[in-house]
Amino acid sequence: MRVTRRLWSTMLLGLVFLTLAPAAYAASQTDGTGSRSSVTTIGADEFESRLLARANYRRAAQGCRALRLNGSLVLAARRHSTLMSADGDLSHRLAGEPDLAPRVVNAGYTHWRMLAENLAWGQATPGAVFRAWVNSPGHRANLDNCRLRDVGFGVVLVDGRPWVTADFGRHF
Repeated sequence: MRVTRRLWSTMLLGLVFLTLAPAAYAASQTDGTGSRSSVTTIGADEFESRLLARANYRRAAQGCRALRLNGSLVLAARRHSTLMSADGDLSHRLAGEPDLAPRVVNAGYTHWRMLAENLAWGQATPGAVFRAWVNSPGHRANLDNCRLRDVGFGVVLVDGRPWVTADFGRHF
């Protein structure tokens, strides 16, 4: 039974990742100096949507419920990504900014009992961001935590490079 479930999960993930990776949504371009850099060619909303899809496919394979998109967490995540991009600093807490809990409460996510946050910068595709998170024990733990039920993704694009915040939560 366990081997069958694992095999089914692996096949499902493989099919999903193939369907979520259209031919060219990231392009390799020259930066004017002749060196090549990878930038995204999709918008922030599409980037966020694809991250949600990937997270929920992974969670299904782990036996977790799908994450529900929460408008307050989206607002908190987008605000944080905006500040990180303005400061040019990838950080869970920027100078003069409150910790995660007050940030999400200020955005309207109240009566929570659990919070977590994942960050990323510069990966050109949602797949690259997701792979980086899965390859990081702390980020992967947030994705795979079945007790977390809500999520908000915030992507800000600067010169084709995304600043990404994922805020996770669970209400009482």
